Amino acid sequence: MTRDFLTACAVLAWSCGAPCTEIGCAEEGLTVTLAPSQGWNAGVWQFAGTADDVAFDCQINLPVVDLEALVCGSIGTVQFVDGVPTTLFLSGDSYDDVSVTLRWLAPGETAFADVATLTEPVDYDKFYPNGDQCPPGCDAATTVFSFETSADVSPPDTADTAG
Repeated sequence: MTRDFLTACAVLAWSCGAPCTEIGCAEEGLTVTLAPSQGWNAGVWQFAGTADDVAFDCQINLPVVDLEALVCGSIGTVQFVDGVPTTLFLSGDSYDDVSVTLRWLAPGETAFADVATLTEPVDYDKFYPNGDQCPPGCDAATTVFSFETSADVSPPDTADTAG
């Protein structure tokens, strides 16, 4: 009888799958890959927008050295690689309405110029970091934000600014 009981317990445990963990949804949100056509022009860049009526806004003066991330309001973070902005991450649940406007202030100028606006709908995928179908289910999406930059301006050279 003990053997039958142990066999039944083993079958039941196998059919239920692995136990759930409690990791949570740290990577939940929208990752926007920033894709300038000719690299980043020197000057002040502004990232501004909304995600379901939650506003975010930040500015960065390029070129920069040794900057990994820039916080943009309560939900946004711009990630950098080698002093160049690469992604904008908007943390939180799936957003139904996302708008990102990119503006540029050229050196010596006094007014920002609108470069591009991202307003396309985003499709989110559900993932389960705590185990297959273990709550909570988290939402993540990626999109590419392509925009035109001046062909005659080179990307920032961080070697020249290391001082």
